[in-house]
Amino acid sequence: MISAGRVDRNRNWCRIVFGYVKLASAFALVGACFLVAVEPVSALAVSRYPASGNPVTASSPTRPTNIVIAVDESYSITKQDIVWERQAAQVLAVGDFSPESRIGVLGFGGDDRQYNAKTDRQSPWDQVCPMTEVNTQASRQSLSDCIDDLHKRLPGQGDYTDFIDAISHSVADLVSPPDSGRPLLLFLLTDGWLDMVDTPRYPGDIGKADSTGNQVLQNSTLPLAKADGVSIWPLAFGSKAAVDGPELQKIVTGGAQDSCDPALRDATPHVTRVDSAADVQALPQLFADATCGNYAPPTPKSTASIGPGGSADLYVTVPAVVTSGSIVVTRQSSKVKVTYFDPDGRQVPASGASFAGQTFSFAGTNGPVEALTVAYPIPGCWRVHVAAPAGVLPGGPVTASVLWQGVLHSDIVIDPPDPVPGQLVGVTVKLQVRTRPLSASDLAAAHVQVSVRVTGGGRSAPISVAVNDDGARPDQTARDGIYTGTFTVPRSARGALIARAAVLAQGVMGDTDSVSIAIDSDGLAVTGQMTLPESDVTQGGQVPGTVRLSNPGGKPHTIRLVTVDTPPGVTIAPSKISLPGTPRSTTYQFTLRFAASVPVGAVTGQVNASDARTGSVYAEAAITSTVVAALKSGYRWWYPVLYALSLIVAGLAGWGARVVYLRRRRAVRARAIPPLP
Repeated sequence: MISAGRVDRNRNWCRIVFGYVKLASAFALVGACFLVAVEPVSALAVSRYPASGNPVTASSPTRPTNIVIAVDESYSITKQDIVWERQAAQVLAVGDFSPESRIGVLGFGGDDRQYNAKTDRQSPWDQVCPMTEVNTQASRQSLSDCIDDLHKRLPGQGDYTDFIDAISHSVADLVSPPDSGRPLLLFLLTDGWLDMVDTPRYPGDIGKADSTGNQVLQNSTLPLAKADGVSIWPLAFGSKAAVDGPELQKIVTGGAQDSCDPALRDATPHVTRVDSAADVQALPQLFADATCGNYAPPTPKSTASIGPGGSADLYVTVPAVVTSGSIVVTRQSSKVKVTYFDPDGRQVPASGASFAGQTFSFAGTNGPVEALTVAYPIPGCWRVHVAAPAGVLPGGPVTASVLWQGVLHSDIVIDPPDPVPGQLVGVTVKLQVRTRPLSASDLAAAHVQVSVRVTGGGRSAPISVAVNDDGARPDQTARDGIYTGTFTVPRSARGALIARAAVLAQGVMGDTDSVSIAIDSDGLAVTGQMTLPESDVTQGGQVPGTVRLSNPGGKPHTIRLVTVDTPPGVTIAPSKISLPGTPRSTTYQFTLRFAASVPVGAVTGQVNASDARTGSVYAEAAITSTVVAALKSGYRWWYPVLYALSLIVAGLAGWGARVVYLRRRRAVRARAIPPLP
């Protein structure tokens, strides 16, 4: 048998070996931490350009609308219906996400048999909420508050159903002041029946009074609404016959049939039935259809039932293409407190103060429907924390949904920018939100389709240019977010063509920016071709480029090299080129520089070579560089080598110690156990 002292010495030897292993592992860990310290590349370092760096466009993040919500207050409306009508009006009003929209709410009934011109002048409509531009948190909250004034009328208040005055007054509100190009929407909330019997202006029995009223409605009221471009979206409460019958269908077809986008499903006016709380909660989809927005309904992750003293976290996703949206929360009581957190974990202040380029506005904070509207929200998962105090009675589930719209800027590059008739022209399109580029996955998630329309040049019919991002020629790289296509300039084209990106998706549209293409009819204009490599560049680094210019006219020109639609810190050198007055082609080198302040990520924008005197663009190229984090000062090439060696040493030491330890343990056991007799 082996002595106890020998066993202790073996144990001590193992402790020494493992001590060296621990030391080597610690050395490797220190090397890893040191390497991270000198080269900080974080998975969370997403490119988010600040609001101040927004040279792209001054357009609104959404398309504004004029909206009137006309609510039936007549005797036929039940108590439950008026509750649902109020909630529906709040959903439609507070969910609007454009600060330039104008919204009004009116209640309507109609003159009844108690009407008296001197003692009881019953107004067929009540201006519950005057037309208001929802550009401040106070105006949005005021709009939500006044909706509570909707009520079921008593006979002395005029409790008949007068569509004629309701629609006429709504149209007057929508078109004043005139605002061409803005959608004009009338949401008509009713049980669906025109009732003019015994009214002073429509005497006679039920057949004659309603017949006369319908003639006025169909022959005068609705044609005027259509002429003014007002589309009517009826919401029928509580009556299946009202939805399926001809009354509301005639009102729909009698108004304007213009759609915000004919290619989108349900974007033309139609009747919507509302006879449950669930139908009310689904109304943001109707609003999205009418305004070409997009609606993400509640999901299991954004729905919770909370009782007295309970709380829950709801989660909703804001896509990368969103430029403005509303998180709409429905709850059983206004006492349920709602708190919002952006994808970076920052709480949205109750004051609505802006931060990180986001602008916030609340509405409905003291009602059953609350909305947080955000301009230029950070995309990703938002957390909505809901908490009920002890005194809140149990009710239906609390839900959170997202109503949004995206107005995307198109960065279009034409090569060459001044083609001759009959020449093949290349078109490159990149889409972005402010100066944040959108990746192929961002666009695919929102089902965005992209094409280019070319107009002008003396042509009556536009040219539709197909562009792709699937790697098929002329596209160079698949799914890089850069769409490429070609078209041939018509031989009859003269003057200038206008190229504009056409963006199609539910809730997504392109801005109004366009690119002018000057046609070189005589072939004497300066032409050029610019190249910029697709590459990664560190913060503070640079990328070389070339521009080849041809001067068939033989006149000297001063050419300016400029960056367009780029974030701050992207510059070019030299900024000017002297093109000699000789009819030949000359190639010039330039350098695109990226300051240390340029955020990590893909860079938007382009480089143009333009005439310093006329401004004519002779060559341009899209910037396809991706900025990566710079190495800290003091970084040496042998840091990663040292780190790799430390890992190898640690691994070998651990393996060797394990082998030696197992051999010695087997030897100790073999000597400690006596042989069998």
